[in-house]
Amino acid sequence: MTVSCQWTVTTRQETCSRFVRRSAINGRRCAVSQTLHRLNFTDEILQVMAMAQSDIFVREVRISGNRVLCIMVYHDSQLRDIKSFCFDARRGSVLSFDKKFNLGSMYVTVRTYRHQALNRPTTGSSPNFFEPMFIHRQSDTDTYSYFLGSITSKFQDMDFQQLHLGLDDEFATRKSLAFCFRGAALLDCTQHLQRNTEHSARDSVGLSSSQSHHFVHAIFGDAGLTSCSDVASFDSAVDRFRSSLLADAPDQLREYFNNRYYIHSVQQI
Repeated sequence: MTVSCQWTVTTRQETCSRFVRRSAINGRRCAVSQTLHRLNFTDEILQVMAMAQSDIFVREVRISGNRVLCIMVYHDSQLRDIKSFCFDARRGSVLSFDKKFNLGSMYVTVRTYRHQALNRPTTGSSPNFFEPMFIHRQSDTDTYSYFLGSITSKFQDMDFQQLHLGLDDEFATRKSLAFCFRGAALLDCTQHLQRNTEHSARDSVGLSSSQSHHFVHAIFGDAGLTSCSDVASFDSAVDRFRSSLLADAPDQLREYFNNRYYIHSVQQI
C-alpha cells in the first residue's frame, strides 16, 4: 500500500526539529562551559563515548591505535526500512553510499534509499531517506569494512543477492562493499564517473577544454556509451570508441578508461 508521505515526513521532521533544538540548547550550554574550561581532544572523545551509552542514535564508537575515532549513528527503524524496501532484486530500491566532504575535519558517509511506501503529493515519486551514517576521518578499506561489517551483521537473515548497492568511484568503498555484501550487485553512480573522467581528461592528462568535452560526451552523452541498454550494443559501441577517440588519447587516459570506467560498466549491464 502506498500512502502520502506528508504525515510521516512531518512527524520525522518534528522529531528532527526536536533533536536540532536539543542540540542547539546543548551547544549553548557547551559554549558557556567551554568559556570556563576549554575541552581538549581527550575530553571530546570521552563525551562521545558517554553518548554511546545514553543516546539511542549513537550506536558505536571505535578507537584503535593511532586512528581518529569512528562514530556510527542510526535507529533500529532505519534497519527495518532497509529490509523492507531494498532487499528485492526486481522492485527494491537501490541502497546508495556517498561520502560527504567539507564537513569540518571529519567525513560523513551516508546511506540513502527510496521509501517506496510513501509518495510525494506533487510528483508521485518516493522520497529519499537517510539511513545509517558513519562519521570518520580515514577513508581506507579498513575503516569502511568496520562500518559495513557492523551493518551487514544486522542483516544475517537476508539474501544479499537481492540487493543493489549504489556507490561512487572510490576504490576503498567498492572493495569494502564487495567484501561485506557478498553477492550484491554494485552499481556505480554515473555522475561520479563522469565527474572523475572529466577531471582525468582535463586536469590529470591535460586535454584542452574542447577535447575533454568531446571525449566525455562520447561516453556520457545522449548517444554515448552510457546510453547502451544491453551487452551487445555496449560492446559494439566500445569497439568503435576504442578505434577512434581512445586510439588517439594519451596512455594515461586510455588506462583510466580500461581500468575504471570499462570494468565498472561491464559489471552493471
